[in-house]
Amino acid sequence: MTIGSRALDILLALIDADGDLLSKDQLLARVWADVVVDESTLRVHIAGLRKALGDGRDGARYVLNEQGRGYRFVAPVERPGAAPAISPPTPIAPARPRAGARRIVGRDAIVDSLVQLLPERGFMTVIGPGGISKTTVATAVAERVALAQGLPWVFVDLAPVAQSELVAGTAAAALDLPGSGRDALA
Repeated sequence: MTIGSRALDILLALIDADGDLLSKDQLLARVWADVVVDESTLRVHIAGLRKALGDGRDGARYVLNEQGRGYRFVAPVERPGAAPAISPPTPIAPARPRAGARRIVGRDAIVDSLVQLLPERGFMTVIGPGGISKTTVATAVAERVALAQGLPWVFVDLAPVAQSELVAGTAAAALDLPGSGRDALA
């Protein structure tokens, strides 16, 4: 998967921060120095960057959001020609993993309640301001319900899709089905 130039600029800024937190204002100023953009633009590019890096897949974490504060790059970084670190950073591990499920710090109560409500409601919408882990909570609920029922599940990220004609292709790609772009609907 490729990433755009803005997402690459965000990645480089986060890596240059060497594990330190960068506020959204710092990132916006660095990546969009001479352009005024809404912070939702930053969130879209962070989401694309996470997807390209495989953030969250098999427990891998790269870009963390500290709600209301900013972002930090948390994966180990090797710099060519640099002296090796004295001790490699320890990977972020779940404190109390459930069998087969990911652990989401600080969201267990809401995930548990939504898992209980889903069979009763059949359909739910998770709403709230950007950056509060709505997608993380929703995917954790889907994963838990699917695992409990022995069913496969797939996350289809529609955030980067700008045209309605591309929704079918995005879903087809996520499901490993033939067809892409505007031809996927057929």
